[in-house]
Amino acid sequence: MSQHAGHPQDSPQDLSLPSSGYVTQPREANRAIVPKPPAANNGAGKDAGADQNVDTLMTTTPSGRGVLNPRRLPSLELLNLLDTVVECGSFSQAAKKLHSTQATVSRQIQHLEDLMGFSLLMRNSRSIVPTEHGSIVLRFARASLSQWQSTQHELARCHQDFNGQIHICAPELFAQNFLSLALAHFSRQHPQIAIKLTISEQPGNLIEKGLDIAIKSGPLADSSNYYSPLCKTGLALVAAPTFLSSQPDILSPRDLAPEWCHAFRGDAVWHFTQEDETYSLKPCNRIQQDTPGVLLAFILAGAGFSLAPRWLATPYFARGQLVECLAQYQIKSLVSHFCEMNFILPYRDPPVKLTALMNTVKNTVNQIMVKRPV
Repeated sequence: MSQHAGHPQDSPQDLSLPSSGYVTQPREANRAIVPKPPAANNGAGKDAGADQNVDTLMTTTPSGRGVLNPRRLPSLELLNLLDTVVECGSFSQAAKKLHSTQATVSRQIQHLEDLMGFSLLMRNSRSIVPTEHGSIVLRFARASLSQWQSTQHELARCHQDFNGQIHICAPELFAQNFLSLALAHFSRQHPQIAIKLTISEQPGNLIEKGLDIAIKSGPLADSSNYYSPLCKTGLALVAAPTFLSSQPDILSPRDLAPEWCHAFRGDAVWHFTQEDETYSLKPCNRIQQDTPGVLLAFILAGAGFSLAPRWLATPYFARGQLVECLAQYQIKSLVSHFCEMNFILPYRDPPVKLTALMNTVKNTVNQIMVKRPV
C-alpha cells in the first residue's frame, strides 16, 4: 500500500508511492516543433516571435518511438494554480487560497507560460482572464484535475475493496500447519475474495511472478520488496517418541551422541547455553540436505535428533509426533535465522484486504504457538 512495504531487505524497514523517472534523449531529425517565446531582451511579447523559434515537444526512445518530452509537461500543481488564478481573478487572492505568496504565484504562472510557449493570462481593469491560448490550456487543466480526482476516488475504493483475488506464496510446511487454517477462516469471513496459493521456499521477485504477498523464513535477500514481521521463535532440539524410547535420558547436551544428530547442510556446530555455561556440539551430519521438510521427515521416522525452529515444530508437539529435548537450554546454530518468519510485499502500502489476511495469519500462528511458549 514498499520494496512493506527505500527499502533494502538486507536492512529491513517497515512498510509512498514510487516516483516516476524519465530517460529521454531527442534526436534532431525526429523533433517536433512548437512555438517558443523569444528572448526577453528583444522587446517583443511572448507570442510575437512564436513562429520564429522552436522547442522540443517530442523526443524519441532508443528504439525510435516518439514520446513526450518530460521537460515540457506541466505538473498538476501548475495546472491547479492556473485554474485557481482564473477562478479567483487575481494573483493575490489565489495566493491566499493556496497558502502561498503573490510573488510565488506570479513566478509559477510565468514558468507555466514558458512551458506552453504562449501568454496564458491577461489583466483587465477588474480581473485576470485567460487569453485564447490560456483558455485551451485551462480546459485541459480542468479536465486533468477532474480526472486526477476521479483517480484518487478509484484508488481509495481499490484500497478498501474486499473483492478480487489474492495470490500468496508460502513454504510447504508453513502452509500445511498454519496457512491452511488461516485461509479457511479468512475465506469464511470474505467469500468474495479468491485465494491463489503457490508453494515455494523462495518466492523470488514478487512482481515478476504476479504475487501479492509471500511468507518466508530466513534472510530477506530481495531488496526490491518490503517486509512485515510475522513471528519469531527460538530453536528446539527435537526427536520422535519412538527414537527416544530406545535412548537413555537426555539431561544435558553432553548426553547427546553426535552420530544421532542430524543438521542442515553446512550447519557444523550447535551451541547450547544455560545461564553462563555454553556447550558446543558437532553433529555428525550423516544425512545432509537443505530442505526443512525432508530433514523433518527423517526425524519423524525415528532417525535421531535435529534442530528445528519452534514455530515449525510446535504443531508436531501438539500431535505427539515430536518431543522437545533440553528445553531449558537456549540453542543457536547456522539455522537460527530460520526462526524468524516474515510477510514479503511488493509495495509499501498494501490494500485493506491484504492487511486483513496478514492479521488472520498472525492470529492463527499466535493461537497455535500459545499452546507452547516460544
